[in-house]
Amino acid sequence: MNPVFLIHTYCDQVYARRLLNQTRKAYPSATILLISDGDRAEGLQQFCQQRRVIFMQGDRLKRRESGGMWVQRFLMAAQNFQSDPLIKLDADSYMNRAFSHWPDEGYDLAGTVIEKNGLRIVRGGCVAYSKVAIAKILDSQSLKSPRFATGADYYYRRYQHYRLPNDPPVSGEAIASEDAIMAFVAHELNLSQTSWPEVAIAWREPLPPDVDKFAVIHPVRSI
Repeated sequence: MNPVFLIHTYCDQVYARRLLNQTRKAYPSATILLISDGDRAEGLQQFCQQRRVIFMQGDRLKRRESGGMWVQRFLMAAQNFQSDPLIKLDADSYMNRAFSHWPDEGYDLAGTVIEKNGLRIVRGGCVAYSKVAIAKILDSQSLKSPRFATGADYYYRRYQHYRLPNDPPVSGEAIASEDAIMAFVAHELNLSQTSWPEVAIAWREPLPPDVDKFAVIHPVRSI
């Protein structure tokens, strides 16, 4: 495997820096990208350069009105590299170690899989996208659908619906829901969504007690 790792950051640079250090330690020669989603943090680009991380300064796209364009951007960025798979990580994910095995052959998306509203969902804290799946998604133009910017099922309120005890004060910002958007796209394109036991992604429920056995867990918002 020749993975490319992609991490986003927005007002969570302390977590992003932690994850960048962990990922570079686990994968000394891998391609790692950091996309700043409209957040111009001082010193972040230099931090990336020191760790051989590709830094991309982007506009703020993880908003309800941007719909699927946040996902579109990171899939397009990953497609520029001859790498497979794409490992997309949220900044507040925690990498314990390198992956001991990759998703099963023939997968499209892999990670922690749940079912909600009749759809399978790969939770967004850590998702493996196959190169084939990325091409299918981008070729379909599905992420440009206006439904994702207007539909009631495709957004949440930052630090409100999924608030943890140590999170910042509640914000009313409406955020595009990667999980919901990709669940719909995967269903429409008949993409396989495969469980990958190397990752443990939780939200309302607590993380499993044996977190050390996983390569990546999410979220971890303590330093």
